[in-house]
Amino acid sequence: MKGKLALSGLMKRSFAAQAQAARKSEPNHLAKGELKTKVLPNGMTVASLENLSPVSKIGVFVRAGPRFETSKEAGASHLIRYAAGMHTQNFTIFGITRNMEYSGASLTASSTRDDIIYQMNGLRESMKDNFKYLADTIARPAFKFWQLDDYKYRLEVEIERSKLDPQQVLLDEVHRIAFKGGLSNSLYASKEVIEHHDPEHLSEMLHHYHSRNFMNKRTTVIGIGVDQDRLLEHVEKTFGLPDLSGPELVKSKFIGGESRIIMDADRDQTFAVIGTEGVSAENLKDVATYTLLQAILATGVHTKKGVGASKLAQAAAKVAKAPFRVDGVNINYADTGLFGFAIACHASESGDIVKAVVAKMKETCKNLKEEDLQHAKNRVKGSFALSLEDQNNLLDHLGMILTNHNEVKSVDDMEKLVDGITLKDVSAAAAKIMKTKGTLVSVGNLDNMCYLDELTA
Repeated sequence: MKGKLALSGLMKRSFAAQAQAARKSEPNHLAKGELKTKVLPNGMTVASLENLSPVSKIGVFVRAGPRFETSKEAGASHLIRYAAGMHTQNFTIFGITRNMEYSGASLTASSTRDDIIYQMNGLRESMKDNFKYLADTIARPAFKFWQLDDYKYRLEVEIERSKLDPQQVLLDEVHRIAFKGGLSNSLYASKEVIEHHDPEHLSEMLHHYHSRNFMNKRTTVIGIGVDQDRLLEHVEKTFGLPDLSGPELVKSKFIGGESRIIMDADRDQTFAVIGTEGVSAENLKDVATYTLLQAILATGVHTKKGVGASKLAQAAAKVAKAPFRVDGVNINYADTGLFGFAIACHASESGDIVKAVVAKMKETCKNLKEEDLQHAKNRVKGSFALSLEDQNNLLDHLGMILTNHNEVKSVDDMEKLVDGITLKDVSAAAAKIMKTKGTLVSVGNLDNMCYLDELTA
């Protein structure tokens, strides 16, 4: 599930694409793996990176995430994501499953609060035969009411599993409390929605949500290990979404607040997020600035069985006796963002650790040093380069950039952008987050967890 709070280190944001070295037998102009992008007359963006890999990946990003749901459509994006691979107007679930698995391909669907993301992986030679299944799943789903009813039990299991995952509960609750507007919507449908609506009504709701949000102008198709001309041919032949604009993006407002959810109290674990308003994905300089600030504060764990060498992790280590984890949180959406840090620790030490980490964060933000910034730049540039090694990350990064911008900067340009950030820029960002109303959400055993007013005093 996209957007799940991974208590992992530095935010992995790569804003460019470079490919593996070309095979010696191939033309030299492919050696650099140049990213090719084209905006079709209907508004759809199509991009490809030919890296000569035997495996091709195609990602389709549709700006139709849960933030666009109305009250009557609550959970629709989850249901559409869940229906991927079921009957379409031209193919049956049996035909899609049999033919894709026979060729060794896979089709998955995930979501952020901005986008629904479809991804197809498979051998290069199988893409031409399987692309029609991907396109039909996106553009012409059938949403058969009897099929939704037959597989409802699987959906209920998925919903229940999300409620048992403290990190997923924490992430959903952070957005519900911190934002006013579409970003407060959950990535998951509620069990009440499934039980309240009969299958015929659910089918009608999904058709309405699909027709209102799935438009050419809101869709970005990205291929890795795919020739651009062939990708354009497949897109123009098999897609066929409406040329309308769809609903406008209503900006969500960061309002902050506090929430406490007691969960699995017998396990003596506490999970918490302390955050303020971040920045949107629209301004790359702002994203780079906040990423550098995150690198100064908390970079996660980079050594086996370590606690992390970041300033916030070391502050927590001074008061913690049991294992713990401190990570930075820096999530960028189309119009705003969430910045802060996440903590996982033993329940008996939760209040002391949170207080120590917040105190260190305030101290660091008031006394930023040039040396800290230079170390952060090295870590951020290293993170960019390492993220390019994972093609799944690369696909996600390209999708994030191309859905918010129409061009992707090269790695060199991004390194220059990072190097161009000054101590004054980072200090201004730090001063801003210290003035913004905070958010504290905690999940687990909360007997010793502090309250938000204790952190702002």
